Amino acid sequence: MSKKTFPIILQGQSDWKLWIFVVKQIAESGDVWEYINPENTHHPLHKPEKPSRPTANTTHITKTIHQDLLYHIKDKDSVYDQLKTLRNLYSPTTADQEYRVQRAYQSAKTLHARRSNVEDWCNTFLTAYHRVKQLNLPEIHGFRPHKDLVRAIKQVEPAFAANISLEIFKAEEIWNSNRTLPIPNEAQLPTILADFLRFYRTTQSRNVNIHGGAFGATLNGKESAYDKKRARNDAKPSKPCLCGDTHFWGQCPYIDTS
Repeated sequence: MSKKTFPIILQGQSDWKLWIFVVKQIAESGDVWEYINPENTHHPLHKPEKPSRPTANTTHITKTIHQDLLYHIKDKDSVYDQLKTLRNLYSPTTADQEYRVQRAYQSAKTLHARRSNVEDWCNTFLTAYHRVKQLNLPEIHGFRPHKDLVRAIKQVEPAFAANISLEIFKAEEIWNSNRTLPIPNEAQLPTILADFLRFYRTTQSRNVNIHGGAFGATLNGKESAYDKKRARNDAKPSKPCLCGDTHFWGQCPYIDTS
């Protein structure tokens, strides 16, 4: 079942990077980004008699910012002025962005096996990894994130974690001999994480088939004798009762079992 997607809403500094990225994609598709890029110096445009370029659509901006932010841009005449205002208010500094990304990664690398969905955790961890990688922070240098991954998944798949640890150790030894070379694709964190997900899904599927099947095991189409439970009411005692009749003692009218 596919998950619903929602538009990115600009509410503060933590949303700015993704929000302005979407705005840029829309503007570039209309070939107008150079005219509204808030990082550039604004050059007023003279309105032509017959516009040769499509005008920037402000609908996306007004629909994807928090309601309170509309007051900041409602008096701005151009899309450039609107974006410039929002940028000055919410574009984070480099230090702020690094701090948020580092905190998100520190939180994401911890897997709470008993209360977390493993597949959701993998997605969260990979997203945090890519954000750190884009800023080139020390948390993802070399094989540090690989070891974070191993420490997390050993709770749910210790065998896989042990095997992949050996492969990571060998790959790290080769990489340490010449750190100018890139880490090979098969040793990249996204590749290893994808392998783990496939392994995890397979083992989980087997567990369901073995322990949660709807049908009992059969041999040559016959039900196993061990699966049959003898009903007490249909069975007969091996010895007669003290009264001489054939029934269980608990059913004897002459024996007081109270």
